[in-house]
Amino acid sequence: MFFGDNITIGDSLIITLFSMLLVFAVLIILSFTIDGFRLLSHRQGKNTENAGKPKDIIAEANKQAVSHVAENTPSQQDELELVAVITASIAAMLSKPASSIVVRNIVRVPQTTPVWSSASRQEMINK
Repeated sequence: MFFGDNITIGDSLIITLFSMLLVFAVLIILSFTIDGFRLLSHRQGKNTENAGKPKDIIAEANKQAVSHVAENTPSQQDELELVAVITASIAAMLSKPASSIVVRNIVRVPQTTPVWSSASRQEMINK
């Protein structure tokens, strides 16, 4: 077949069916390959002594993330410094002297992101 040849509807249907069959065959081969890798890694996981259950691993990661985030929260001694920094940033933004700004109340916004997300962000900042 060349570029100028005419293709009949029957030929186009045969080409379409052959192409679909080829795509599904490749998908099935990929599926079996992925299952093989999963079984291979599962067998290797049984052989290692330190392999824990996924729930244990997740619980350990959550404990580490909470402790990492808890270490980085400001203590009571840092509150005055925090007020000074917030006052200075507001004064710089408004182009007013810091003495004209009075901070009466600072309310921490509740955390809406999961702990693991904030811990990963903190790790990326520290790298």
